[in-house]
Amino acid sequence: MQDQAIIQIGKLRSDPNRKPYQNFISNLFPGKNYHVILAVFDFTKVEDDYECAFNKVDIESASKKNYLKFAYRKGSPRGGDITFTTKFGDINKKFKTFYPKQVNDVIAFAKENEEETEVKIFSALKSCLEVSGEAIKDLLRTHYESLDQKQQVISGFSLRFNGLEGKSYLEDFSSIQKILYNTGTAGKSNKYKVISEGHNETCSICLEKKPIVHGFASPFKYATVDKPSLVSGFFNQKNNWKNYPICSDCALDFELGKKYVTQQLSKYFYGKSYYIIPKVAVGSNPALLKKALSVLEDLEYKEKEGEKIAAREEYLMRKIGKEEGDHNQFAFNLVFYEENPTTKAMKIKLFLEEIFPSRFRTLFVDVPKVVN
Repeated sequence: MQDQAIIQIGKLRSDPNRKPYQNFISNLFPGKNYHVILAVFDFTKVEDDYECAFNKVDIESASKKNYLKFAYRKGSPRGGDITFTTKFGDINKKFKTFYPKQVNDVIAFAKENEEETEVKIFSALKSCLEVSGEAIKDLLRTHYESLDQKQQVISGFSLRFNGLEGKSYLEDFSSIQKILYNTGTAGKSNKYKVISEGHNETCSICLEKKPIVHGFASPFKYATVDKPSLVSGFFNQKNNWKNYPICSDCALDFELGKKYVTQQLSKYFYGKSYYIIPKVAVGSNPALLKKALSVLEDLEYKEKEGEKIAAREEYLMRKIGKEEGDHNQFAFNLVFYEENPTTKAMKIKLFLEEIFPSRFRTLFVDVPKVVN
């Protein structure tokens, strides 16, 4: 899967000013402007406690510029997403997951982490939902149905808070920040009820000796060891770090690279999913890699009503050939895959490695001219 190339993308896309937990916040609908339907609550401090009252349902515009404040991270199909923020849909199912399950989970987490103020805030929210939950749910449904069909498909749900100094959105809460960070970093060493961890060993990515290397750090599920029989080296899951040792620093870059690839470089060709992953042809050159990513980011599909998906992808490849066909400074890896919607396990169906822009030029630019 060209993990090194993905990690280099992660290094490039990392923001030194971004807080660690923010690396694990996802955009609800990458590359799109969309609406988030908000349940708005008013809080009042009464002595050493808080009271909460429902105010209204509001709708805010969201995009790549402001999605962090909603603190969304995808969870499991059965357990719901990691925070209260989720993609809108069946309001009965969404609300049932939000309350009481997620609210109780956050209260328990805040208690465990000694966030006493936030325990009181979320407990007050719970009390409000006990009284007004059904009315809130009906209002949320009304606002959702007021959107047209296209807007409904790309709409989200979250909360907004009034009356709490410095805390207006989910991202502002320390408990939520810790949940995001813990979820994002969990499972690097601890999985399948075993701990796979090496100490003072060499990382397979950066090739440096690190205090800790993890055995389950890859964020992609194309290689799993959920059954001992899948582990090379005497079938011991604890020793998986010997097969694929990744240090903590590279694990974070891997997570960032995977996030970028899945959100920005995931494409379709004749209905088949694939990733298009750029790689510098020779050595390591961040400027060239940034240029390769900009080529992919700046392309705008000129799609007409009813046009097939395949035509958009041919347009992308034709543009690559036109813009970079005379410069083979970087190459592209195409990874065609199938993903299980429940387990997220990947099957790599086809892997085309190091396709240079000149090849795209031959296929999509020069040949059509000759034919015409």
